[in-house]
Amino acid sequence: MPRKKPYPAAAGVLPPKEGKELRESIEAQIGLARGDPTKFYAQLSKLADEEFDDAEAMNEIAWRLLTVPGFAKNLNLPLAEKCAVQAVKLTKEEHPDKLDTLARLRWLQGKKEEAIRWQIKAVDKAEAGAMKAALQKTLDALLKGTLPPADDEEELGR
Repeated sequence: MPRKKPYPAAAGVLPPKEGKELRESIEAQIGLARGDPTKFYAQLSKLADEEFDDAEAMNEIAWRLLTVPGFAKNLNLPLAEKCAVQAVKLTKEEHPDKLDTLARLRWLQGKKEEAIRWQIKAVDKAEAGAMKAALQKTLDALLKGTLPPADDEEELGR
């Protein structure tokens, strides 16, 4: 007997496009839970194309790709790079959270000197407070040769 797809009944009553998107979303979530982020990455890539002119969305996608534990074994660095570089470009290298994301990406790509340069810039652009302290903490770790785990998003104002 064929295995029944675990889609909610709502997928069948939605207009075809929305039903298809719901099914794809569920399949992506199931794949991610099973350790295969391929379909989830495809959805994020589509979202990145749709939100290419939105710096916040692009940075959020990149940050998630670089920090969500479910992605750690199979990082999608090309997609993270597309998003992080675009976020920095859209904000004219002025937003410290976007610079921090790009620094993390460069570190994970093995471009440690470039990562440190971006992190220094992130610290320089940040106003005094919790965000600047968190960015400095990351810079201190990078200068010691380690990439610290991502800080709490609220601390960085993400």
